[in-house]
Amino acid sequence: MSNPTKILVVDDDTTVTDFLEIKLGELGRFEVRTTNDGRDAEILAASFKPDLILCDIDMPDMDGGDVFNAIQSLDQQKEVPFLFITSFLTKDLVNERGGIVGGKMMISKDASIEDLIARIDTILS
Repeated sequence: MSNPTKILVVDDDTTVTDFLEIKLGELGRFEVRTTNDGRDAEILAASFKPDLILCDIDMPDMDGGDVFNAIQSLDQQKEVPFLFITSFLTKDLVNERGGIVGGKMMISKDASIEDLIARIDTILS
């Protein structure tokens, strides 16, 4: 059996992180760690060494772009893909743009968990 894919979820909304931790974790394919403070993401990424980071784009303490820059500055994390999550755009708007918004991979928070898993699989394949 292969090792589970490690996913770090960064979102200031505990409802989002709790939901994703439960839904992704129950599949047995993913090991999920979460933080609700973008300022903790760099330290968590360095210790957890995720295969993918799901990151809210709009957070009060540190926005997703700043989280991305901080984690990309870590030598061992430079190649880790980010999938930004947003409530600002509907899933239809994100899909119309091919899942790329502002040059970044993105998914809407109103996408289904099945859509999210499919997107994760595509990114990591």
